[in-house]
Amino acid sequence: MAVAIAATASAQVRMAKSFATPKDIVTEQPAGQLVKYQRSGEGLYVSGEYCIPGEQNAITSIVYAEDGTTVYINNIFNDNATLMGDAWVTGNLNEDKTQITVPMGQAIYHSASYNADVVLAWGSTSVTYDASGNATGIAFTPDASVTEVVYNVDPATGVITMTPGEGNISAEAPACFNATGLGCYWTDDASFGSFLDWNLTLTPKSDAVPAVPADPTLYADSWFDSGDEDGYSCLDFLLPKTDVDGNDIDPTLLSFSIFTDDDQIFTFTAETYPNDLTQDMTEIPYSVYHGGYDFDDARIYFYRTNAEGFTPFFGQRIGIQVYYTVEGEKNASNIVYWNLIPDAIETVDAGKPVDNAWYNLAGVKFIGKPSVPGIYINNGRKVVIK
Repeated sequence: MAVAIAATASAQVRMAKSFATPKDIVTEQPAGQLVKYQRSGEGLYVSGEYCIPGEQNAITSIVYAEDGTTVYINNIFNDNATLMGDAWVTGNLNEDKTQITVPMGQAIYHSASYNADVVLAWGSTSVTYDASGNATGIAFTPDASVTEVVYNVDPATGVITMTPGEGNISAEAPACFNATGLGCYWTDDASFGSFLDWNLTLTPKSDAVPAVPADPTLYADSWFDSGDEDGYSCLDFLLPKTDVDGNDIDPTLLSFSIFTDDDQIFTFTAETYPNDLTQDMTEIPYSVYHGGYDFDDARIYFYRTNAEGFTPFFGQRIGIQVYYTVEGEKNASNIVYWNLIPDAIETVDAGKPVDNAWYNLAGVKFIGKPSVPGIYINNGRKVVIK
């Protein structure tokens, strides 16, 4: 789980918007041999009011051009495709195929609204704190002496390691936000471009084959409701790492959708999730949001609760379905439901009234509000009685 500490949204933490691609930013896959790599390492992502350090877990693709010296790297940063326009940056492969150099200053994103680019730079982050020790801002300082980043290629294994940086992603502030590595900044005011990675390793991926994923897992306490309209709800889950026959699959090719009571697919809106989504989505890629706040590899947050007196998202149950997509072929698991009411039927009739009875977590039904302290389910929400 990523560590998130609030920081003020300022010019130093500006989100990209209004994408328009100038001619020198490549967004179409170039010609050549495509090799996919699993990323590992550490990184920092600034989303709105949150600074989120965490481990990298995404796919980077490299195209080796026919000239033998030019390479193109897609998703130069961990999880940047959604916000940064899916750009390919250019690198140079040396004669003995052991090093790739990537020049700094390349544009990976252009904003028509700001009339500015986001460009690559090696540099360091720094964090400011108020008198109470709360993080109040984050800045990025480019190192002008570093004109290119080196990716060393192991000829025996194909593993690639980038020029090492440094950083600490422990949960203890302020150390967790001081880091040096490959970052980016806006050309109009030199503000931080939201991404910084360090200690990167790229491991070649074996070719995945289409398969039907195993069903996801929901726990006895998977659904949490804060109990008021201004609070939040969240669903905890476990996505499978195997297919229905028990064979390992590539988790970065998984995605999932959420379903309401009557098998209707749920829409996550960009308005509700402005720091994560640029458009409304019904299918969430597992790898893109790994390490995020509203979406990560084991939890989703919802921002309208099932509080009494308000129209709930989920009246009696919430479902999750997993997809595994390989080279455009998508296979789906079953929809696995978690009952908000312990004895809710598996097939919910549209318009059926919500059961207002009280239940404990063992499913025992009570007449009226229980007097014994504990955790109960009432009207589709979790209630703690003290």
